[in-house]
Amino acid sequence: MARRKTSKVPKNDFEYDEGEVYGFTSETPIAGDCIFSFSFDDDSDTIQTNSEYKSHNTTIQENPKNNIQTNTTLTSSRNFQNNLNSVKDLFDNRKTPLPNGATPAIDGETPNIKRSYTLRSSTIRKINELKSIHPDINVCVSTIVDIAIEHYHNHIVNEGGTQ
Repeated sequence: MARRKTSKVPKNDFEYDEGEVYGFTSETPIAGDCIFSFSFDDDSDTIQTNSEYKSHNTTIQENPKNNIQTNTTLTSSRNFQNNLNSVKDLFDNRKTPLPNGATPAIDGETPNIKRSYTLRSSTIRKINELKSIHPDINVCVSTIVDIAIEHYHNHIVNEGGTQ
């Protein structure tokens, strides 16, 4: 029996290329002025640094007695208050059992209809900006869109706004 011709498997992008060398070299790369170099070798004479940028190890000397007095006056004059009300207002989304990718319920109603819309890139930037300034870190885009549509609907229907 004759063998079947097997086509060559196309080279994968994740495959290790034998021709390329990845790793450390003993040579220091020379690209511009070297401000500071680091080496694991014991030979410190092979490292070339520019003398203009060397540290002079100058430290600011302070009187510890003055520091102690200022620290005690600052702590005694301040009243520390914890505002836990703002934390209680946020919905804790960490313990709710939701499958990955599921949108949480909004006002007790679970979103179950999926639709696809084509949006402009400027609209996506605005949605991402709204998501970044939302007080809940884990807010879904669907929640933001729902709030925006509810606000727009209320403006048009109840407040007499125009489209």
